Amino acid sequence: MNTLGSRLSQPATLPFVSTPPTFALFRGMLRNEAERFEKFCSLRIFAPGETLFEEGHAMTDIFLIQQGCAKFYKTSLNKHHTVFSVFGEGDVFELLTADEKEIHLFSASAITQTIALCVSPKVFYRTFMSNLRFANQLLHQKIRNLKHFYFSQLVASEPVETRMAYFLLDLAQHPGMTHFDVKKLVFDVPLTRRDIAEIVNTSVETSIRVIRKWIKRGLVTMIHRHLIIQDINTFKKITAKLPRLPD
Repeated sequence: MNTLGSRLSQPATLPFVSTPPTFALFRGMLRNEAERFEKFCSLRIFAPGETLFEEGHAMTDIFLIQQGCAKFYKTSLNKHHTVFSVFGEGDVFELLTADEKEIHLFSASAITQTIALCVSPKVFYRTFMSNLRFANQLLHQKIRNLKHFYFSQLVASEPVETRMAYFLLDLAQHPGMTHFDVKKLVFDVPLTRRDIAEIVNTSVETSIRVIRKWIKRGLVTMIHRHLIIQDINTFKKITAKLPRLPD
């Protein structure tokens, strides 16, 4: 059974204290600024399927993903999940305001084992307001995420196969999600057919049928839930008329 918040918490050893910083949000942050921020942070480890936070609950932590990935979703009255995005390495969940009684507008759960840096909204907001480099990086990330969300809505009426191809190309742009092996695009994140179906708003049966079609055509292979795109140019052709995904 999923629990809200992992019990595997420990003091943070932040990746951005090194030079150069490895966490994208903190590029340009001075070492003493990073170390000061570190004092207020902790690391938490979430198992696959475990809940990071739930919609409507008080926002007690801001989550900065160091490793792994999690899905961002809303739940209907009949318990159906509508997934809006997948967040991965370097991403930050939700952009808070100055409101001290902030609540989570969505729910999030880990797809893979996920390591998150956690900090209180108060400290996060204070850092945002007082550090121009931090604020610039965060706003750049949030604008990019909004573009991804907006473009995903623009393609919502496209055929399922097109939406699936678009989602996979989108996911491939996130750090730590994929790598190239010769000319093959290998997804380091294990994806179930249900994960893909939820993202593109279709049935699991339909996502299975499309993936089988791709496998039969030699476009993809699946090894232990890891998808391998054998011919990425075909996927680009499938999505050629759709809005260009932001970098």
